[in-house]
Amino acid sequence: MTNSIGMPAYLRAVRRLLIGCLALWLAVACLTTPSAEEPGVGVSAEEAAEGFESLFDGKTLAGWHGSGWSVEDGALVCHGGFITYAGGELANFVLRFDVKLSPGANNGFNFRSDGSFWNELQVIDDTDPLNRDLKPYQTHGSLYGVAPAKRGFLKGPGEWNTQEIRADGTKIAVTLNGTRILDVDLATLDLDHCLDGTAHPGLRQKSGVIGWLGHANAKEEPGDVWFRRLRLKKLP
Repeated sequence: MTNSIGMPAYLRAVRRLLIGCLALWLAVACLTTPSAEEPGVGVSAEEAAEGFESLFDGKTLAGWHGSGWSVEDGALVCHGGFITYAGGELANFVLRFDVKLSPGANNGFNFRSDGSFWNELQVIDDTDPLNRDLKPYQTHGSLYGVAPAKRGFLKGPGEWNTQEIRADGTKIAVTLNGTRILDVDLATLDLDHCLDGTAHPGLRQKSGVIGWLGHANAKEEPGDVWFRRLRLKKLP
């Protein structure tokens, strides 16, 4: 049997079935795929189940205090100032994010701070020729002045990197693009006589605020740094 346009009835039934399956697949995809308009949110179902929460809505500076920052195309952008998370002090945590650097950019992640000192993990374009004379404890991912990170795993300017920072008691670790580049136990260090020749007593602080510190880039200009998909998990 055929219809009025000559298509067999069984083919019409198969076509309706295929169209129905396609519609169902599209509906499920829309529910399970992160919106392309909200890249800053970025907490997967698996991470949510592990206890991660988003620190950035991808649209506004809500939840952050500071100056010299903006939101552009779903990213938190540093133009040379500082910014602090307004959610209170943190002791032990895992922070995941994506970061992209402009050429020669220089920034730093500040943690367990009370405002009178910085405990800084470097965020810096150590691939730039103008930064060729950096000390080992100044490269990307290093605990500034205290412990050097492994080099060679940072992507070039304009490319997104995935990074994780873990602060668990005296143990501080940084993973960059899937490679652990810093793994240090503060309990094993003499914090009164560090690699940069100074004391870093602030690292004995058990909790404090977190945020990012904008520094002049290799050309002494406010080189932009982009962050997105900020996800935090508090540890015991």
